[in-house]
Amino acid sequence: MNTFRKYWSLEELARYLNVPKTWIYDRTRIQRPDRIPHFKLGKYLRFDPDSNEFKTWLQRTFRN
Repeated sequence: MNTFRKYWSLEELARYLNVPKTWIYDRTRIQRPDRIPHFKLGKYLRFDPDSNEFKTWLQRTFRN
């Protein structure tokens, strides 16, 4: 069984959401509740699409 988790890069998240990379950058720098949950690997931003925090953010930000 493979327990490796796939984290999204900035480019993958921007493609998934169909938004510019600058939009992602802007929302990782703000100190508000609508900040995108992320972590850094060195200088690279990574996003965990399976985390509850990320799923909650996604539903709250893109609810229809």
